[in-house]
Amino acid sequence: MKHILVPTDFSPDSERAILLACILAKALSAPIRLFHVFSGRDEPLCESNRTLEAEAENIRAQGVTCRPLLAELMPNTRIANETESADVRLLVMGTHARHGLQRAVWGSFTERALREAACPVISVNPQARIPEEVRVVVVGMDGSKLAEAAFEEVVRVAPGLGVRRLVLAHAAEEEGDNFSASRWISVAREAGLEVEVETDRGAPLELILRVAAKHGADLIALGTHGRSGVRRSLFGSVAEAVLRRAPCPVLTRRG
Repeated sequence: MKHILVPTDFSPDSERAILLACILAKALSAPIRLFHVFSGRDEPLCESNRTLEAEAENIRAQGVTCRPLLAELMPNTRIANETESADVRLLVMGTHARHGLQRAVWGSFTERALREAACPVISVNPQARIPEEVRVVVVGMDGSKLAEAAFEEVVRVAPGLGVRRLVLAHAAEEEGDNFSASRWISVAREAGLEVEVETDRGAPLELILRVAAKHGADLIALGTHGRSGVRRSLFGSVAEAVLRRAPCPVLTRRG
């Protein structure tokens, strides 16, 4: 059975990610693999083991199967390796502000891991609302293959999560923008989903955030580079700013 991978550094941000992962695990009937990378610097091994097992036990108390794992590799290396497994369905991570930039639980290490994760990643910032269920999803559409991949991922997991409505947010940045939503509307409706399209001129970031707030989004889904087709890192594009300011968790897929 495919599981949900959740890294933890025992911080409040990780606790929020665990809360979200439990909600998703129940909806998808998926077990959680909870892991912590032991640094060996400021934490005794026995204490890390006890804390990790306590967090795993809290997850089990919610009716979710959980297997804890303590590793001794660099965080980004371990995460990238773990997500390459065919039985990983999602990677769920917390983020926190560091030096003015949004960082994941292990700072710059996890920034790289998010770019390299072989599975979809759901990130939650400290201010985002943790939804009790995922019913409304806003998908950022810019005509790129990665945006389409994010849309397809949402449609794929929608039945398990109980998603009811998709809102496609398209920012028309250029004159003569010929984006057509008809194909995606058809795909969504064939999957039994309600679908709306919000199109406006201007910056994609502001449109996505505005649409998410307007519709009370439970999840935002994005590709990881923009319309230009130039490959960018997750933390060097619109996705970076959305992750930092999103009112709800954000699903991303790398290319």
